[in-house]
Amino acid sequence: MGNLLTLKFWFSLRPGAPTPLALKIFLALIIFLLVAAIAFKIAAIIYRKSLYRGIWLKFSSFSLTNGILGMILLFLFYEQVYFLAARFWFIVWLVSMGVWKYFIFKRILKIPEEREKWKKEMEYRKYIP
Repeated sequence: MGNLLTLKFWFSLRPGAPTPLALKIFLALIIFLLVAAIAFKIAAIIYRKSLYRGIWLKFSSFSLTNGILGMILLFLFYEQVYFLAARFWFIVWLVSMGVWKYFIFKRILKIPEEREKWKKEMEYRKYIP
């Protein structure tokens, strides 16, 4: 466990063989992301006339993209391609997921403002023949 906190562990270009537990956990994460992508896409289809449709689509594209990137990383990790299977790519991947989620949640915070705008538009359209 102490090995996880060293720079040599994370930036070694010969990461070594993955443990079976690490492969199973990583595979479970990828499957979760791909299933979530499908679920979010279905939610976007169900709520197609809602303000939340864009959010569902953003979460769907987030999950699908990161699921595919995770499959590529898992393949490279399993095949032990030295540079492309280095552990720092996992850190880069996780940081990019965090940044992407930040922008999605930033968009979620704008929904009440859009809801008020939509209500004003509906009120205005009520009087137009």
